[in-house]
Amino acid sequence: TFHSSATLDSNDTLTFTGVTGSNGTDPVTGVPFVEIGLTHAPVQYRLDSVAAGLTDGTARSSTPASVIVSVGGHTVAWDPSGTNGWSFTDNRTIRLDGAARPTATQGIKVDYRTDYTVNSGGSMTPRDDDGDGAVDLVFSETPEIYGLDDALAAQALAGLRGGTALRAVSSAGGGLDDLVYDPVTRTLTFQGTSQGTLAQDLGQRYFADQGLVQDTDGTLEIQLARASDTWGLAAPDQDGLIRGAGTNDLDALKVITNGTVQLSGWQLESADPRRLNLDSPGILPDAMQSLDHSIRA
Repeated sequence: TFHSSATLDSNDTLTFTGVTGSNGTDPVTGVPFVEIGLTHAPVQYRLDSVAAGLTDGTARSSTPASVIVSVGGHTVAWDPSGTNGWSFTDNRTIRLDGAARPTATQGIKVDYRTDYTVNSGGSMTPRDDDGDGAVDLVFSETPEIYGLDDALAAQALAGLRGGTALRAVSSAGGGLDDLVYDPVTRTLTFQGTSQGTLAQDLGQRYFADQGLVQDTDGTLEIQLARASDTWGLAAPDQDGLIRGAGTNDLDALKVITNGTVQLSGWQLESADPRRLNLDSPGILPDAMQSLDHSIRA
């Protein structure tokens, strides 16, 4: 154990204080070193883009590296040769060599990206890197995928970088710097420049069907809090669906998506009037917009 305490904040910044471990010495080079264990295995890309001596805040906002190591508030350069910088001993262990080692009064800060699991409801849990050199968000539920690869259509899913929405493309059409979604593995991947800097939090917005079955049929299925009344609405059709009549907004059910009252393009199941289906591309909510008013009924 080489530290007396460590905390992990919401940005996956691991800060060690009171470093007490004794130094080891590399048996080949003879260089003394200190090793620090991390909570999760970081994603590894552009590690050599961080110069030594920057303040950690400057490095977070100005460099594209996935890992930034600071000692005493200033960055240490990536040095896989094991001379006077930092490197990985294994995928969860940081090694500080030679003059890069902290003094007894200096803290060590390791700021890094990980892969994530996106839980039901959208919260994210860090997970170990899978080794692909990109930040992967793996969804525990099945997002809809309408609008994928169509820049003019509403999007069922979008990435977030520093609070700004990014449109995703399919794995078949993605380039080196694109945000790519693979519906088979339910993985949203930030590649290249889409990863931004460590000062820009990564995240997602998405829509998924509510209920026992989640699919990707282009229809968004919503479970209302209680059964809707049906006065003013059309009679059920042969499939038992009550469809928006497109006449006025004084009926028992008003559907609003993307801030607009939608008079048609949705349907209510007569057998269970808590089930609302949005099946028209023109009214599907758009994850590229704020979710504050995307769907209301």
